[in-house]
Amino acid sequence: MPGEINGLQLAKRLREMRPDLPVILTSGYSDALANSEGQGFDLLQKPYSMEALSRIIQQGGRATVAE
Repeated sequence: MPGEINGLQLAKRLREMRPDLPVILTSGYSDALANSEGQGFDLLQKPYSMEALSRIIQQGGRATVAE
């Protein structure tokens, strides 16, 4: 994610402001996130299927790691 902060930093800031907000991280380079179990956020590794996206959305923001 281009800019001053990365996606994980943004997700953490959002979680601080809105603890109830579901956050799904997506990345093609997510080994570091996967190894840390998404750091409490849903993680969808690219490439992903519509089924995987649908499943993670239906889970309602509970932190999981999906491929």
